Amino acid sequence: MSAYNAVQMALAAEESALAFHPELVASKVDEAVRDLAAGPADEEREHVAICRRLLTRYRPVPGSRPGDPDPPGDR
Repeated sequence: MSAYNAVQMALAAEESALAFHPELVASKVDEAVRDLAAGPADEEREHVAICRRLLTRYRPVPGSRPGDPDPPGDR
């Protein structure tokens, strides 16, 4: 797996986590759970920004398929 692919995977995970928090805050769960979920959203936004900056430092491996985290022959 290349550095680019690793950062792509991390970005996808962070974006997924970022999307989870507003859904939880908007849900009908206990107020204490909603309050607890509201805090980490800022941290997830920071992680997304870090991953996006890192993607500018690395390039995809030639011949790799978009979305393939472990293309053949990638070292």
